[in-house]
Amino acid sequence: MKIRYIITTIVMSVLVASCSSPDKAPGEGKIFIVLFDISGSVDYEDIRKNYMDNFSVVLRAVDAGDILVAGMISDKSLAENRLPVNLSFPVYRSKTDNPMYEKEERKVFGIHLRSLKDSIHNEVSTLLELREASQSTDILGALQLAEKVFSNYGNNQKVLVIMSDMMHTDRNYNFERKIPGNEETSGILNELSQKERLPDLSQVKVYISGANTSDSDSFTRLQKFWEEYFTHCRADFSPKRFSAMLINFDE
Repeated sequence: MKIRYIITTIVMSVLVASCSSPDKAPGEGKIFIVLFDISGSVDYEDIRKNYMDNFSVVLRAVDAGDILVAGMISDKSLAENRLPVNLSFPVYRSKTDNPMYEKEERKVFGIHLRSLKDSIHNEVSTLLELREASQSTDILGALQLAEKVFSNYGNNQKVLVIMSDMMHTDRNYNFERKIPGNEETSGILNELSQKERLPDLSQVKVYISGANTSDSDSFTRLQKFWEEYFTHCRADFSPKRFSAMLINFDE
């Protein structure tokens, strides 16, 4: 079944029409990108539920004026450009100087934001249910795609959430077969650099949710690889944000 692509444009003219200063100026919000692994290795109901529970945490952090982009990590992440959700959340602007009326405006605005988040939650849940499991997991390509999106937003605060077991697999590198050790990690990073496949993730705060391996030693090697990778990409990454669940989501 083919995934239904959604490009969401929200126009709330009544709420954003302004005769006074907004609480947050347009374009000053955070940029959230959420990437979902849809490979066969995570094609389980409990994992999809974990994804959606963690996505709820992200949605709670998204505020008026922020931008939310969500897409899929597939076997052709960069080429297929799977970013079905691209949403600018409206900014509250009061139309009155009367405190009583402004309180009601804010209440209505808050209801619309919650409704909007519920709608996006349902859309993403549907996408994960309908998508076809990919044969491999091109995490590296998905991160190049994230770089392209973030590059459009200058100095905005940038947050990247990756929901995946982080077992990258493509024709060049197969972590399912063997997770790189220190020497292999250096070789991969040098090769990616020479091919200009290391994205610039400067000022991007990275969270990993769903990281998983068969044993603790493998998990340590996997975490070390991604720590080295994000260091080379100049991202804001910490091992405490590399886990099976989205914890310490301080946004």
